[in-house]
This record gives sequence, C-alpha cells and structure tokens, in this order.
Amino acid sequence: MTQPLRTIHCLGEAVGGLAQHHADLLGEREIVTLDEASFEEQISTIEMLLCHAPPAHLWAQATSLKLIQTVGVGLDSLLPATDLADDVAICNASGLSATTMGEFAVTQLLMMLPLLRWHLKL
Repeated sequence: MTQPLRTIHCLGEAVGGLAQHHADLLGEREIVTLDEASFEEQISTIEMLLCHAPPAHLWAQATSLKLIQTVGVGLDSLLPATDLADDVAICNASGLSATTMGEFAVTQLLMMLPLLRWHLKL
C-alpha cells in the first residue's frame, strides 16, 4: 500500500500562506514554504509541490516528486516539461470557481438590465 505524502512543499509565500490557512484540512501533513532559491536546493527531496506557476526547468533533479498541484487553472509555465518524470501527477484547479463565477456573471447581467432598458429607451 502506498504511504501518504507527509510534507507539502509550497513554492512562494502566498501559496504557503494559503496552505497554512487551510492546515486543518490537511491533517498531520507538514507545510514547508520555499522561495525560489530554497526550492532549487531542495528539489531532489520534494514529494508534493503546491504552487501557483511551477517553473519549466530543474525537473530532472526532482527524483522524489510524486505530485504537482497548482492553485490556478493554467499550466503554461510548466508545460512542456520534457525532463519531468512520466509518473509525476500534475493537477490544476480547473473549475474551482466555475459555478461561483457563473452566478456572479448572471447577477451582474440582471443588475445591468434596467440600465440597458434606459439606454435602449425600451
């Protein structure tokens, strides 16, 4: 049976702060926040990486890496990562706020309807 990943390495202060804010959802996992320099130094020991925009280089050195989780939708900064091992899972946050944003857009359109009527003199 596969052992759960015990440490979440977060690339950047904002992402580390986000993980700390939700630490109660992460169970017993340790949260380690890295800057660019410490990321490059520790890349060979990182198993789980939480980041906003992962770099497209250095992945050949990421010999312990199992998972990259981005907090955004795009993976443009990462792919193509030709030196990333094939067995590394890559996840993004696609659809994270799709319903919320859809509801916001509809609400805004409904709020604009009286203005549209006035503008079109209906």
